[in-house]
Amino acid sequence: MVLLSCVKKGAEDLGDLGGPFTLSGKVLVYDTLRGNYTYQQVHPLTIYLKYTSDNTGYLTSVNADAAGQYSFQGIDPAKAYTVYAAMDSSGMHYSASKDYPVSSIHDRQSDSLVLYPSQDNQNGIFYRTVDSTGAFLAGANVYLFTSKASRDNRDTLSNVWHAQSDAFGRVLKMNLAPGTYYSYATAAGKNQLLSGTGTFTLEAAGIKSDVLQLGNANVKTNSLQVYLVDMDQSPVANCNVYLYNNKALWNNPDDSTGAGSIVPALHTDAQGKCRQPDLPAGTYYVRAFARFGTLSVRGSDSFGVGGDTVTVRKVLVKITTP
Repeated sequence: MVLLSCVKKGAEDLGDLGGPFTLSGKVLVYDTLRGNYTYQQVHPLTIYLKYTSDNTGYLTSVNADAAGQYSFQGIDPAKAYTVYAAMDSSGMHYSASKDYPVSSIHDRQSDSLVLYPSQDNQNGIFYRTVDSTGAFLAGANVYLFTSKASRDNRDTLSNVWHAQSDAFGRVLKMNLAPGTYYSYATAAGKNQLLSGTGTFTLEAAGIKSDVLQLGNANVKTNSLQVYLVDMDQSPVANCNVYLYNNKALWNNPDDSTGAGSIVPALHTDAQGKCRQPDLPAGTYYVRAFARFGTLSVRGSDSFGVGGDTVTVRKVLVKITTP
């Protein structure tokens, strides 16, 4: 691994940067882990220039303009250069470097400098959830465990992290403690429950990528599907759903934080649905809450979950204004 310095060299180290050529480019970011598979312009961002063989510091730097364009002057085609940049955004570190060997540069040459999620100074797990045909599974629930026994017992209340896959079947968790993790995922297939498991080990640096394939669970399971509708029986999307097994904790209609919920907040999809698998048989209480601008959405219900069944509940929510 070559460390790219952000320390500028002293005047005595710079040379004259008086070469006849200009080297230009456009900086872009391409997020292979959570973006929409499009190249995005980046600005403002500092772009660095150094001699390829010298890792003690950079020669000069420029700031990309509003269109992501940058330019270095005084380039000597008889020397080898490296152009590089890095940035942090939404908890992710991105980096890029481009080498120009001796005699490879043409005057006013322009290239793309593309930043990707960096494998250095961060770690994470990236899963693509698919069914048995390889098709993406949106809305799959993915759980991570540090205990294999908890994963094998489908003890979803003991997970260390839980998320739903996006429209491309992707889930991403960054910056976990180094160690071995065990994954379990479930999704609703056509007239069947799908599930899959995986195992991975993370070092202090490096993002692991893997495919998590879900197949027919082949066993019945106690699970709950909640369907939120408004007074017109239209589905309510993007709503938090909290699940309780303690009536006293549930019976607080003014709470919007989900304090006491036995699982992290579930989120309804575009059809107003969310699912929680692997529930012990018993009585449960649901409360739904969301705020859209000045509008509040609230609803609640209670019901029993039996053995080896999928319980489906339609919960009516009311929309109010302050």
